[in-house]
Amino acid sequence: MEPKRKQIRVLNNEYFQAKQKEARLQAKRQKRQQQRSLLHLICMAIMGLLFTYGVIRVAQAYLQIKALKQETVVAKRELKRTQAKNDRLKREVERLKDADYVQKIIRSQYFYSKDGETIYILPDDAKD
Repeated sequence: MEPKRKQIRVLNNEYFQAKQKEARLQAKRQKRQQQRSLLHLICMAIMGLLFTYGVIRVAQAYLQIKALKQETVVAKRELKRTQAKNDRLKREVERLKDADYVQKIIRSQYFYSKDGETIYILPDDAKD
């Protein structure tokens, strides 16, 4: 076995050293290129996340605005109904200030009569 070891020689001339140096430089360049590629990938991922976050926030704002508009429509409808009811009640209050109107209501709804009057109740046609 020893004779084979003597047959192996290491070449250490200028050409071989230049090739090794070139290989080391190429490895460094390749490593630097991989690092740059990784950095670019990370930057693109961060930009993608920021873009996605922005899109989500815009979508949420749009949905919130849409919901608020719907609530506004419902509130305006309710306001109109309430104002109409308020107007009816104001007119009723004005009518109740009139003694003749109050007397008419009392006589028709509560069947009050004046002295000497007789109240006749007619059957409803719908019940027959």
